[in-house]
Amino acid sequence: MPPELISCKPLVSVLVPIYNTALYLQECIDSILRQSYKNLQIILVDDGSTDDSYNICKRYKNNDSRIEVHRIPHSGIATVRNQLIKLANGKYSIFIDSDDYYTENHCIEKLVEYAEKNNLEVCLFTNRQDGNDDLKILSREQAIVTFLEDNCIPSSMWTKLVISSIFSKLKFNSHIECGEDVLMTWQLLNFITHIGVISAKFYNYRNNPSSITSGPFSDAIYSMHLVWDRIVEDCVHQYPKLERLAKQKLLQCYEGLLCSAIRSKTNLDHRINNIRHNIHDNIDLLFTKDKSIKYITFILLSVYFYDITRAMFSRHIRHINTIR
Repeated sequence: MPPELISCKPLVSVLVPIYNTALYLQECIDSILRQSYKNLQIILVDDGSTDDSYNICKRYKNNDSRIEVHRIPHSGIATVRNQLIKLANGKYSIFIDSDDYYTENHCIEKLVEYAEKNNLEVCLFTNRQDGNDDLKILSREQAIVTFLEDNCIPSSMWTKLVISSIFSKLKFNSHIECGEDVLMTWQLLNFITHIGVISAKFYNYRNNPSSITSGPFSDAIYSMHLVWDRIVEDCVHQYPKLERLAKQKLLQCYEGLLCSAIRSKTNLDHRINNIRHNIHDNIDLLFTKDKSIKYITFILLSVYFYDITRAMFSRHIRHINTIR
């Protein structure tokens, strides 16, 4: 594409946080370079990797002037993402995880096209193969209800093209090690006027078996409750009609944490007691049509007889993915 045509298109900052993903990093960067949308600022921030990630970044920088490479001491994903936001110069910003890649070369072009034509602050794709790139525009209120009711608005940051000036007013919470994407998505929804949703699959997400959510119960996984505690608190003050919906999502979070603790044979401690206490306080929300009697019985036994349930069922409990 001629430089004069590129320059008339808005600059998009592609934000790539990197930590020890040398095995997949080239596939990720190549998928960015293959994008049909060329007016890109590609920012690679290495979070003190101990593998060859940083050297790979430098090699790519030498071959493409759009690529910037930065390295910081290992600080965690929230700090890296906040640093990337500060470095973004584009009208729009979009994150991509360094072990994933774009499956469609027109992903960024399509998002920018819809955002520009419809004056959208955020345009996202669902990454589900259930549509034909059709755009649905939601108001703030519609988006918030949709986010609380179902998964049509994904929480993953890599699904979203966002006006950079909005990102610059927000921060990822470094105290939350699991679910920081959920909280940032919630903050974005409260900041926008309209959001565009594309029902299309543009991206390959690599399920990392060494990730926090795939591991045993830990303080990092437990921090997920802080996200939904915050969302419930916001609904109480700003959207009282949505309080029950938010509490249902909070209960699902605590159910997932309880199952994770039992699978990991975690001893009874203050974290487990807090989980049990919160499920007990919202016990009426447990009885919904989408939950089987068998599952409800298991949760109730775990709340009232945790040690016995842990001893009897830890080997047999299947993965219950109720943490959104």
